[in-house]
Amino acid sequence: MSSTLRFAIRLDRPDKYGKCTVQLIYQISGDRKFVPYETKVHPLNWDSEQKQAVFMPFPKAKKELKDIVYDLDKIILTEKEIKDVNAGLAKMAADIQSIEKRFIALQQTYTIHDIIDEYKAGLSYTNKQKLGC
Repeated sequence: MSSTLRFAIRLDRPDKYGKCTVQLIYQISGDRKFVPYETKVHPLNWDSEQKQAVFMPFPKAKKELKDIVYDLDKIILTEKEIKDVNAGLAKMAADIQSIEKRFIALQQTYTIHDIIDEYKAGLSYTNKQKLGC
């Protein structure tokens, strides 16, 4: 079975700071599953072509968000936070691919639900709470 993994942000449901949930979109044979990531990002911190978080310096962000004069540090991620988000997204994708490879190596048939359920089972209790599992 061939699968695809990609990341996107939910622009339709921003929080009060305009940040959107990053979600993994995992697809096998036309069946699609969405898994949220624990950190939200503002659309200014997201590159939809590269499908990853990007750093935007505060002065540039301030120009883009002219109407917002307060709490910019709650809206725009720092360079370190961007690195952490991208590392977390890469780990999330690697974990899912590893689980899928394990099913293949054991010659077990699997569905998208089997993969995602095993991924969620491997999360720590704190991460499960953040993701609403």
